[in-house]
Amino acid sequence: MCKKIITLVLLIALGAGAQQERPKRSNPFKSKQFWITLGIRTGLAIADAESTVTAQRRNPLFSEANPLFSNKPSRGELYSKGAAIEAGLTLLTAAIWRKSETAGRTFDALHTGMRAIAHTIAIDNNLSGPTACPANQVRVNGVCQ
Repeated sequence: MCKKIITLVLLIALGAGAQQERPKRSNPFKSKQFWITLGIRTGLAIADAESTVTAQRRNPLFSEANPLFSNKPSRGELYSKGAAIEAGLTLLTAAIWRKSETAGRTFDALHTGMRAIAHTIAIDNNLSGPTACPANQVRVNGVCQ
């Protein structure tokens, strides 16, 4: 009788362990960090696109250095491709975040920081003077080389 009770208790314990709920997945769309960093990335992308359009108006020799865009992209091309890139990165961030909130938060912060640096450099180059440097050239002492 004692063996049957022990067996029954073990089976119940094992069954209860197997039926435990999986940990709840984190929802990035409910996080303030997710929306704040998305806003930062979107704002910087818009500023980069507008500075590119401004640089093209100032200097007919100006060309876009980003290989994902054509040499002389229109405002529509800048926004449509930029939105597609942002959507892809946002979905990737959300997928990582759902697997692990810690990894998702880390990835979100790191890729926002890297993109902030890249957009800031691009905006600075686009607006670095009355004539921005053409692609593959840099400004040295005020002269494109």
